[in-house]
Amino acid sequence: MKLKKITIKGFRGFNTEETILFDDNITIVYGQNGSGKSSLTEALEWLFFDQISRQRLSRCKSEYQYEEYLKNVFYSESENPFVELTGTIRGIEYKLKKELISREYKLYINDLEVADFSSLALNLESYFRPMLAQTEIKALVDAEPKDRWEQISCILGQDTLSTSRDDLMALRNNKKTDEYKSSLRKYESLITELTEYPEFISLTQSLSSLNVAEFHLELSKILSISNHDIEAISAAISSKIKALLNSELGNRVTSISYPDRFKIDEFAEYIKTGFEGFASEAIKVSYGSYGKSELEFLNLGYVLGKSPVCPFCLEETYTEERKNSISKLLKDNEEIQIANSRLKTQTDEISLWLSNFEISCKTYLPNETELAAVAIKLKETGLEDLAIATQQLQTKVDTDTARLAQTLKESWESYRVYVEQKYFHKNTDVVLEINIDNLVNSIKQHFEDINSAWESLKEGIGKAISLEKDVDQNTFKKWFYIEKVSKFLNNSAEFITRHKLLLEIDLIQTDLEEFEKKEIETLLALHADEIKDYYHKLNPSDKVQFFGIETKENRRQASLKAEAYGKQVNPVTFFSEAHTNSLALSIYFPQRVDRNATWECVILDDPVQSMDDNHSQSLLEVLVEIQQRKQLIIMTHSKEFYLKLKGRFYSTKPAIYHFYNNDEKGPKIELIGYRDTERHLKVCKDMLLLGDITSLETAGGELRKAMESVCIEYLMYNSIPFNIAKNVQKNLGIKGLFDKANSVGLPDENTDKLRSILDISQQDSHAWSLANTNYNTISKGIDFVQDILDNHIA
Repeated sequence: MKLKKITIKGFRGFNTEETILFDDNITIVYGQNGSGKSSLTEALEWLFFDQISRQRLSRCKSEYQYEEYLKNVFYSESENPFVELTGTIRGIEYKLKKELISREYKLYINDLEVADFSSLALNLESYFRPMLAQTEIKALVDAEPKDRWEQISCILGQDTLSTSRDDLMALRNNKKTDEYKSSLRKYESLITELTEYPEFISLTQSLSSLNVAEFHLELSKILSISNHDIEAISAAISSKIKALLNSELGNRVTSISYPDRFKIDEFAEYIKTGFEGFASEAIKVSYGSYGKSELEFLNLGYVLGKSPVCPFCLEETYTEERKNSISKLLKDNEEIQIANSRLKTQTDEISLWLSNFEISCKTYLPNETELAAVAIKLKETGLEDLAIATQQLQTKVDTDTARLAQTLKESWESYRVYVEQKYFHKNTDVVLEINIDNLVNSIKQHFEDINSAWESLKEGIGKAISLEKDVDQNTFKKWFYIEKVSKFLNNSAEFITRHKLLLEIDLIQTDLEEFEKKEIETLLALHADEIKDYYHKLNPSDKVQFFGIETKENRRQASLKAEAYGKQVNPVTFFSEAHTNSLALSIYFPQRVDRNATWECVILDDPVQSMDDNHSQSLLEVLVEIQQRKQLIIMTHSKEFYLKLKGRFYSTKPAIYHFYNNDEKGPKIELIGYRDTERHLKVCKDMLLLGDITSLETAGGELRKAMESVCIEYLMYNSIPFNIAKNVQKNLGIKGLFDKANSVGLPDENTDKLRSILDISQQDSHAWSLANTNYNTISKGIDFVQDILDNHIA
């Protein structure tokens, strides 16, 4: 793709609408830091790739809220901010547009809205962005080895893989809730404990893979039972433990049970479905505007009335239109009345559920009466500590359940008032002060705390009884362990599902990282010689040379290799910023320029940030090579580099823009063309027309600059490099420029005309000024310069 024109409004540094025309060969954008140049690059990035490098590479991504960082902070117009680009793809012209709408956007191709740009066959996901942002250059070496991997991945165009990996990691972390982590610790403890029982080795595989069906099958073999469903296995395990603890106390302990977790969850979830069902019916009821008696009156009139006479007032007001209106109203309100009836039923059901909560709740917990009996037997047996612990658990069942019941009743009352205020009284200021999910979790946690406490206590009591009865402790422990494992698997359906999902995510992430590493290693190997070649072009005759990027085995890390004066050095600590800059460009050029068939353009945002004169001159020659096959768009803050670009590409007539005075309206943008001479002449002519003394003095100064400029342009037109022409100007002044121009073919007649209006009384001075700054002298000078432009420079 080649770029022809871009229009930007309300995006990043651009507030008011601005249009920039791109030259087919080279466009140069010059402006100081902060003038808005990077916003031009970012507009192109966002148009095609959604993210911009500034946000993508930031260590503080949370600071970049979508609309906040893309929309110009001063933009206040009703029209959506947008970026619109006209360009050619395989010779066909397209107009592409992207509008920013809060956190979303709309895309257009030739003014028709589209879902994406896939129809253009730009292969945006498999090819690589043609722009190298200044943030990418800065980020490469100022990074840890792990982070440098990300930067190299971005420059090589593989950042989609890194983004996918980051998304997987974020998904994994989101799935690791506190409840999951708690269950994971229990699970890992059970896995570890299993190694203590060699006779249960057959359970290892199924427990490790969390294959519940296989675990039950293997366990039924160990228990010597043919039925391997949950109830049968639980009964068999309980029978084993009861046989070991064969006493009145043992029988009481093993008889205390409670439902499996999924039944408890169903009970707890009712509070959510009940509350939300109540709100749903309340919303439907709130749509009604007639009471029951009013609706009965309307229905009676509808049945008795015969158009056009009203059955009540006997006037001819009962039109067909009115009859249809009443029919619709009755139909709509019929549904509302049904909802009203359901609302009352829902309210009664919730009230009944709450009034029975304590009783219902205790059916999901260890029985209080049985706990009391166990405590008495423990005391009789002399197990005082266990007796006290059992009594405390009994008290906890009673008091905590009562407290929870009261909390739920208060929450229901608060929720009911909230719904009525919001939907019946249309009170928009009312605030819901309870969290339903927290209520559900508090019920589940109540059961979890008490039932877990009983399991621990039960094991302690069982151990005490087994010691008293001289039962083999390993036998006792292993069956209590099996009971724990079985209960865990039966009660951890959500954990098992989540854990298996996380294992899949880990596997995908590992495969993705391996693929990403191979891709980047392949690209680095493929481009190794090209990267070094570009680096050497940017650093000719330099004793500090880069010779490779090495990736760490089995790690997403990259190390840079270089040598100075024959000795291996670490580029991170040894390279100057100019060398670092060169390295970033050297990695960028092979992949995103040379091997990037989709894009026929190259966009460089401030490529000479830290380069000295020698390095920038080398970059210039590299750009000359690239310009033979690609459209160049170059932003720079360096006046020296801007002048070099303008001079080196003089013959291609580049489009040159000056960005300046960036304020709340955005940057001021001036198309200054590739000829300084014409610009100086324009100012000169404008000042000449004003005619006052000050304006004539200004016109004289601009004419003097136009004379120097036309000589420099003549030299460049005749293949004299820009830097040589500038050196003549710097060292020999305008006299030297005249002589040099004469030496390459400019007739003496033309330079003599220019001399005729200059003060040459001081022959040795380089800084000749105009002899007179009157209208006639300046007017003649304009004609003399224009003659050289028209007749000696094409």
